[in-house]
Amino acid sequence: EAWNRQKRWELKREVLSDAIPLLAELNEALMALHSMTTVEHKPDDAEWIKSNMEKRARWMQAFAKFDTACELTAIVCDRETHQALRSYLMLTNPVVSRIVNNHDAQSYPNSQQAIALSLVQARIAVRKALGIDGTESAAAPPKVVVD
Repeated sequence: EAWNRQKRWELKREVLSDAIPLLAELNEALMALHSMTTVEHKPDDAEWIKSNMEKRARWMQAFAKFDTACELTAIVCDRETHQALRSYLMLTNPVVSRIVNNHDAQSYPNSQQAIALSLVQARIAVRKALGIDGTESAAAPPKVVVD
């Protein structure tokens, strides 16, 4: 039983260790997309169009990777941790949609505080799930006593 708990904890640690950098990557992709709304351009500016398409592709790739990581957290983590990570996706996806479809330069600034709070909540949930900062968690690795 102790060995199984240890292995489950190691799996949780691995999944969460993968998810946090992907969350940062997704947030950077969001900010890059927003930056495109602040650049003045002509409708036929090939350089701007190329850059915009690259930033959209970057968002989609980051979204797909983070979405996969979130699905793994649903399997190996508690509901609170999974929901904290998933809520970032649910919050940012409509923002990105408004940026991409409507070229809405205010979509990100209007949501920036909520997005920042969502990032903090995700980090707190991960730290709690891993038992960091002295928080006790059922996820903490079991103490194995060897006779």
